[in-house]
Amino acid sequence: MKINNIHRLLATSILTCSLFLCFSCGDAVAHNKEKIAMVQNNPDTPKQVIIKFLNWYKINLNKANNFPFLIKDSADNFMVNTSAFTDYLNFLETSDCISQQYIDDWTVYFNDKAEELKEHPLQSDVPEGFDFDFVLITQEPDLLLNQIDSIIFTPISATDSVALIGLKWPGENTSEYEFEMYKTKAGWQIGYISTPNYD
Repeated sequence: MKINNIHRLLATSILTCSLFLCFSCGDAVAHNKEKIAMVQNNPDTPKQVIIKFLNWYKINLNKANNFPFLIKDSADNFMVNTSAFTDYLNFLETSDCISQQYIDDWTVYFNDKAEELKEHPLQSDVPEGFDFDFVLITQEPDLLLNQIDSIIFTPISATDSVALIGLKWPGENTSEYEFEMYKTKAGWQIGYISTPNYD
């Protein structure tokens, strides 16, 4: 009798533990569904965002470079068309790859150029900085954008919120860039683009 009671007690204990573990595991899975979904739907990496943006920019290059950045005043002096630059930056934002920091930096740049042209009027030569593509800082952005698949990416530094990535286009006309990426509420976005030729 005593042995049967011990067997029953052990069987009951094992059953109780098994049920407890099942319910506990079930709760754990239920509570972690959101985390599991986040892992499965992992946000784009900085590299993926850069590629996404460059492909977007390749498609929209003509429109991006056809905003009337410069206009002439009544004295035939060049003026910065601030309205056009606002439209231009808003257009770049539609790529969903550009951060507010990128917009803010270029806004400062264009405002500084506007003041500079007021203080030092120009009539003939195109003002410095306005003769190249503002995103890739080159006069031939199409040559680079036609070779997106050939880009060599080099991680330079990274934290949870900021990443610096080097880009190099191989070939005769090699070009090098550094993309500073910021982690925002919208995911990874471009904060700054620099090149040794023009920073």
